[in-house]
Amino acid sequence: MLKYLFVFLFGVSILKAQNLEKARSIIDTLCSQEMFGRGYTKDGHQKAANYISNECKSRGLKAFNKSYLQSFPILVNTFPEEPILIMGKEKMVLGKDYIVKASSKSCKGKFTRLKVTNQDLSSAEDFGALIGGKKKNKSALIIDKRELDSDKKEAINQLINYYTGYPLVVVIDTNKLTASMSQVMGKMTIVHLKVDSDYSVPKTIGISVSSKLVETRSNNVVAYFEGIQHPDSFVVLSAHYDHLGGYGDSIYFPGANDNASGIAMLLELADEFQKMDSLKYSVVFIAFGGEEVGLIGSKYFTENPLFPLESIKVLINTDILGTGVDGIKMVNATANRHVYDTFINLNEKLNLLKYIGKRGPAANSDHYFFSLKEVPAVFIYTLGGISAYHDIFDIPSTLPLTKFLSIKKLLLSYFLTL
Repeated sequence: MLKYLFVFLFGVSILKAQNLEKARSIIDTLCSQEMFGRGYTKDGHQKAANYISNECKSRGLKAFNKSYLQSFPILVNTFPEEPILIMGKEKMVLGKDYIVKASSKSCKGKFTRLKVTNQDLSSAEDFGALIGGKKKNKSALIIDKRELDSDKKEAINQLINYYTGYPLVVVIDTNKLTASMSQVMGKMTIVHLKVDSDYSVPKTIGISVSSKLVETRSNNVVAYFEGIQHPDSFVVLSAHYDHLGGYGDSIYFPGANDNASGIAMLLELADEFQKMDSLKYSVVFIAFGGEEVGLIGSKYFTENPLFPLESIKVLINTDILGTGVDGIKMVNATANRHVYDTFINLNEKLNLLKYIGKRGPAANSDHYFFSLKEVPAVFIYTLGGISAYHDIFDIPSTLPLTKFLSIKKLLLSYFLTL
């Protein structure tokens, strides 16, 4: 079977030289300030969903209902005003020098520092004395990871998520800043500050953070091409379109690699399927919302499917497809060895990627809740290249798309083996 497949593949357009102009245009649009990080302020997530819907319509995809949009409820903590952090007399740069933890509550004022030391963490008594101290409303708890022994850092990671009673906790480290989203608002404000190794922590900290827990609705975008031989059997390609939004009016997380690159892949593959005269199975494209908040959109879909989940032959979820110099990794490959083995065989024949690694089950993207429903579902992401991730530096201009076209060929080749 594979021998005949390769004779066919080399005769069709998918293996001809292509450029990245179209993919880059999609990524640029999704990462624009207009969509403001595709989050939950400035209506960014809805603008992104509408854009993808229009792209599906222009390609002639069908909707399972009257609309491509599947609405679901979502709760998310947001920062409608830009935070301010002043360490001593120096105003820190949001996104570059610091981020505010996603679950932070509102906080405003000037605080004196109270630093956590190795001794504070040496025993339960010392720890109890620390969080039981007086004048909490006037003090900021400073956790300087640079000054802690390595065996104390795990204790600190737990402390960060434990209500200390202090209104402000500042975590200081030399590592990169990595942001996230939260479905809850906590009882304190937590700031992660990135500094040099010789940075001296001042005695006073000024801060202004305004947070708002938003209850709203978001959407999955679901579209399909109908199969000819088996229209009631489905192969599914998915990717999430949402990202981390932003702070206030100007600071936002573009999310080029995560995951405008995955949406670009969905639309590029839709173009290829549109060219085909007939499809053996129906091909479904799902752009999930709410992934960054906790896989909300994909969970909702599996609980409210638009077609029977048992009719899915395979689901391939794509996330972080912007690099690939070191190959790709397939999550849930050990539970779907037939999918992984086919990818390996195709890659050996086509010589597209340096490496295809495998991982076991993990709840790290939108394939997860499908796998819990016993749908053959895997998740692929690229390896190597730039390190920008969940920060303001994940931008289109530095996204290399090193193996984007190779992965596109590999994915389409895989679907044609089904």
